[in-house]
Amino acid sequence: RIAERVRLFIDHGQSRKYLHTVIGYNYRMTNIAAAIGTVQVERLEAFNERRIENARYLDRHLAGTGLVTPHVAPGVRHVYHQYVVKLPAGYPLAREAFISALAERGVGTAVHYPIPLHRQPVYEGAGKTASCPVSEDLAASVVSLPVHPSVTDEERAYICDAVGGFQALKQGQ
Repeated sequence: RIAERVRLFIDHGQSRKYLHTVIGYNYRMTNIAAAIGTVQVERLEAFNERRIENARYLDRHLAGTGLVTPHVAPGVRHVYHQYVVKLPAGYPLAREAFISALAERGVGTAVHYPIPLHRQPVYEGAGKTASCPVSEDLAASVVSLPVHPSVTDEERAYICDAVGGFQALKQGQ
């Protein structure tokens, strides 16, 4: 049933040629996009290895900065689509100040999920309200640092130096 609906959406909502039963779109991939995708898939393992290398570097060099770095459970291979750090209570900068300070130093950051799932409008009419303090805390206190495969050795060192300087604010220096 789901597969049937997906097929409708990818072909302009047509259930058969020229008969549109739902509003759909053209989600068919072009040959050029497929060729690019094929090459990218062949490079995927190298991309993953570089992200892992970058993340391990960040783990080592952000230790002692007060940030909570990503936890990886034993036996798990994390490929770091994102490198998300938590600014815990008592960190020298609030999240927005942290983001601004890094931006001033030319370091890009991102907040991917600023609104917890249970607060999303799609769930407002569900008839239930929930308190999810952990989700709310994380939505307000996490930020992603660059870890993509194009981050150079020099750039990741610069990121760590920039973040490391914020700890001095806490020590009053």
